[in-house]
Amino acid sequence: MKSFAVAARAVGLIAHIVEEIESGRKDCMAQKLYDFVEENTLYTNRIPDEVK
Repeated sequence: MKSFAVAARAVGLIAHIVEEIESGRKDCMAQKLYDFVEENTLYTNRIPDEVK
């Protein structure tokens, strides 16, 4: 379950970055990737150990 949630979030982020690249807005891609990793770390840390 956790793997699916993390994968879905990653796919969403990648789709969003591709949209930005196509639109020419490359300046904030690194910040978005950093934010995603930070959010994902916080998200997985909140999942109880018995679910992991």
